Amino acid sequence: MSVTALVAYRPGTRGVFEACVESVFRHTPRDGFELRVIYDDAHELDVEDLLCKFNVQALGFFVPGVYRGSFIHGTLLNQAIKGVQSDYLLTLDSDCFPVADGWLSEMVGMVDAGAGCAGILYPWQPIPPTVLKANIERRIRERHCWNNTHVACQLAKTSFIFDHKIDYMADDDTGFSVPLKAQQLGLPVVGYKASRCGLPDAGIDFDPELNRHVALVYGDKVYHHGGATQTATGYKIDRDNMFSQTTSRVIAERGAEWLLDDANSHRFVFDREEEVADFKMRIMYNEMVKFLETHDRLFNA
Repeated sequence: MSVTALVAYRPGTRGVFEACVESVFRHTPRDGFELRVIYDDAHELDVEDLLCKFNVQALGFFVPGVYRGSFIHGTLLNQAIKGVQSDYLLTLDSDCFPVADGWLSEMVGMVDAGAGCAGILYPWQPIPPTVLKANIERRIRERHCWNNTHVACQLAKTSFIFDHKIDYMADDDTGFSVPLKAQQLGLPVVGYKASRCGLPDAGIDFDPELNRHVALVYGDKVYHHGGATQTATGYKIDRDNMFSQTTSRVIAERGAEWLLDDANSHRFVFDREEEVADFKMRIMYNEMVKFLETHDRLFNA
């Protein structure tokens, strides 16, 4: 078994990236596993010492200057996959990393058992057919749900990626082409569901059951910080800093294993999923309005 993991890096995210690399090698056997860091070659790579410590390869690629946000990530992955020759390909966000051993071998086992892809699953329930919401909300909720894997931690056979000419920039969201193609072929899409999250900061009155954005743990195997690269470019998922103590501790301790202690985290109950979805959509609608204050459209035409 050989696995190549591709991690996109952006300047300004050194702390969480260091937590990622150290956690990966703390919980992953080196035999048959290669971690490659990919980056826009117009940006200075400021983590050479860390990469040298763990013998990690760094690859710079050209990214057109007009690309922003997820388009940068997608074009980096599209170029980096051309050089992958391993049995499996893993995409891993720079703020997503394991908290327990066995995380990768279990995902490989899921794919070997017949899944088209495996990884962390979007942390929202699929929109029920009885919920009468249409247009953009239905499209978002049909995709951002636990029927689908998230590119932050997504594994497939390399042959699957090549045979189906996967485009990481297509289908609304970075890497969504992978689970979409699997489903089109009738293959299972499986992985780790969200299991817990960090606690809100002291003095913050917020129900963590609603939080499916920041400081999440999936299947008690993989942690996703949430929006670390976006924060470096001026956008914050946790705008009210409700989970800043958790995210700061993860960076300071170079890992999130401590969240597996029930005293340090909230275990999801999944008993109010429509309320959780409404909270997600309110955040998205607010961001759309803010975006349109400086742009004339939400999507590229």
